Amino acid sequence: MIERVPIPKILHRLRLRTKITLGVTFMLVFCGIGIGLILSNMSSSALIEEGKKRGMALTSGLALRLAEPILAMDFLQMKNFIDNVHSQYDDVIYVFLTDASGNILAHTFNGGFPTDLLGVNLDSRGAQPLLLATEERLIYDFNARVVLGDSNLGSVRLGLSRSDIDIQIRSQRLTSLVATLGVVGLGVVLALWFARTVTSRLIRLRESVEEIVRGNLDAHATLAGDKNFFDDELQDLAEAFDTMAMTVKNHIGELIEREKTIVRQQGLLKTIMSVTPDFITLQDRNLVYTFAGKAFCDDLDLPEAAVVGKTDYHIFPEQIAAINTEEGREILASGRTLAKEICLRRSDEKRWFHVIKIPVYDQDGSIIGVLSTARDISMLKKIQEQLVQSQKMEDLGRLAGGVAHEINTPLGIILGYSQILVEDIKDKELLEGMKIIEKQSQVCRKIVADLLGFARKSRSVSEAVDIVESIRTVANLVEHTFAMNDIQVVIDTDNTLPPLTGDDEKLKQVWLNLLNNAADAIDAGGIITVRARLGAEGKTIVVCVADTGKGVENAHITKVFDPFFTTKEVGKGTGLGLSVSFGIIKEHGGTIAVFSPCPAEYQPADFSRLEHCGPGTVFIVELPVPLFN
Repeated sequence: MIERVPIPKILHRLRLRTKITLGVTFMLVFCGIGIGLILSNMSSSALIEEGKKRGMALTSGLALRLAEPILAMDFLQMKNFIDNVHSQYDDVIYVFLTDASGNILAHTFNGGFPTDLLGVNLDSRGAQPLLLATEERLIYDFNARVVLGDSNLGSVRLGLSRSDIDIQIRSQRLTSLVATLGVVGLGVVLALWFARTVTSRLIRLRESVEEIVRGNLDAHATLAGDKNFFDDELQDLAEAFDTMAMTVKNHIGELIEREKTIVRQQGLLKTIMSVTPDFITLQDRNLVYTFAGKAFCDDLDLPEAAVVGKTDYHIFPEQIAAINTEEGREILASGRTLAKEICLRRSDEKRWFHVIKIPVYDQDGSIIGVLSTARDISMLKKIQEQLVQSQKMEDLGRLAGGVAHEINTPLGIILGYSQILVEDIKDKELLEGMKIIEKQSQVCRKIVADLLGFARKSRSVSEAVDIVESIRTVANLVEHTFAMNDIQVVIDTDNTLPPLTGDDEKLKQVWLNLLNNAADAIDAGGIITVRARLGAEGKTIVVCVADTGKGVENAHITKVFDPFFTTKEVGKGTGLGLSVSFGIIKEHGGTIAVFSPCPAEYQPADFSRLEHCGPGTVFIVELPVPLFN
């Protein structure tokens, strides 16, 4: 198992350039010292061997030349030979010659021969040097035999100084050290240049990365001249970073464009969701609201934050929440779409909604929630009710007209004969009974006439109608009668109203019915206000007949236009007046509506309400203005 050598913490804090320089310097120093030591040792060994060989050569050569003087016992020549060698070479310390018995024949010592030398290095066969240590120096002692043929004539001993060799060795080592230091110094300089070159490119690469991190994707890690000189892995890495930055920039640009598109789509979707009148919500699988449209929140009078993250039980009454939750679970389980119409009541207001709940699927086909939409169809329901009412009234009118037409003839006969008999009968009691028959026949005839009018059997004329003049004419007819019951009629009309196209007599019948109903509601003491104005965009004329009477109960207000519906006492009304008026207004392409209590804006501003005055009622008739006006 290899264990990692812990690196001192101080090295971690060094810059890369310093680390590279130190590393290269350490390797150069280590290698330089090692190589220098090896070369120095090799050189020292070579110098020593060279000195030994030289000493051996001198000794051997001297032994050859001394053979003849020994045979001749020419001591002077012996002395000359060894003195010549001793004086010729400075590093030769001594030379002496012995005979075969070891007696000294000649020597170069000035202060007496050191006899200790005779006891050392006696083996002269190989002339191997022996290193001797004296008090002054180290000396290589060489011993060579002087032979002539097979005869041993003696030995030559030569002392060669080791100091000169050591001086050469030290000089060589100093030279090696200086050379090594020079090489190391040059290597350090090159290491600094190399480290600076490498780290400068790494620094540029790091700065480029930092610029990229800060969002500057236009930063480049390479320079134009780098590729020519440094076509290596760092250059490839820098080019890869530049390519990556360019790719990231393009990718970010695409993402920004997509984000803008998404933001625009979200804004458009939010705008659509904000302006749509439909109630749109989205619930997840836990039936928790994850989205709620503005119309839905406005209807609940809650902000979106108060709806999102909540369930039905947080925002609806418990009964409605239970129904919604059960429906949501059924849709999540079955995947079926639910469509229904619901009616909600708030105070006196009744609203109809068409609700559609559909499952929402993800890409895997799993149901992830329920999307609900609810549209307010109260107006549609009202129109449907009006259509049903119109159809019912038309059917009733057709039936009433048929019945009235059949009854009208025999009723005329009965009335005619009763009038003839009234003239002929003299008996008072019988005459009184006949007058009752005549009177009730007149009542029946009026009812039949109303029925025929309701059935619109009579033909209408089409003429220009001054609506103000039509209203004033009818008001003048009833003003005196109403004044007897302390009922004041206030006419507030715009005299610049354009004329209508219609049947003036039938419209007068409408005004008369509305005024009579208003007077019946007041009974005594009150005000009837008749107002005529131009409607929205000048396309209609709006006539309002408001009273200060007892008003219409909520339960009856939707039935006031039904045929034969009346709240008057028996004999005071047939319930056909408003039905006939409804038919006439419809025949003229207009609408009629009733509101009770009467809103304040339809009553006189200076009206002082008395105790017997009720909430009042207002009938609003809207008639179209011909386009040519």
